[in-house]
Amino acid sequence: MPPPGRWTRRCGGGVIFSRALSGEYRWGLPKKHSRRVRPGGNSADARLVAMKKLQISLARAYDPPGDDQGARYLVDRVWPRGVTKQALGIEQWLRDVGPTTALRRWFAHDPERWNEFTQRYRAELDANAEAWQPLADAAKHGPITLVYGARDPEHNQAVVLRDYLVEKLSAR
Repeated sequence: MPPPGRWTRRCGGGVIFSRALSGEYRWGLPKKHSRRVRPGGNSADARLVAMKKLQISLARAYDPPGDDQGARYLVDRVWPRGVTKQALGIEQWLRDVGPTTALRRWFAHDPERWNEFTQRYRAELDANAEAWQPLADAAKHGPITLVYGARDPEHNQAVVLRDYLVEKLSAR
């Protein structure tokens, strides 16, 4: 039983959540159950460690840019409607890294087609390495933000591209 004023709760994967006497909250692995997370692995933990190390974030084109997001790159094949280049605050528009027009129209941001879209888009990225290479180079030198125009923050090409870049850069 934890001492008074301090409680601990186990979460998935052996991670504990504790509240110290000072009132601060902490996440961590218990010392006797600690495990080494290898970047580039298939687990969600490895992806989180790699993303924190690489600092690749996502931002919607219609939201105002933040101060601490690093270099911003528009990764849509189509320019977002009604937004100027100054309002986006982007370094570069990498339209070739976005999904092809045929794939984009087929997907139509339908969540039921998400898994198939992910596989097809990854195949396109594998075939077109020179399109995503500038992003990989920029991510090695500092934080970057992938800017997208889709309404759905969980089902868009920037999510797939971020995961793809993390895998490629962690494998090297």
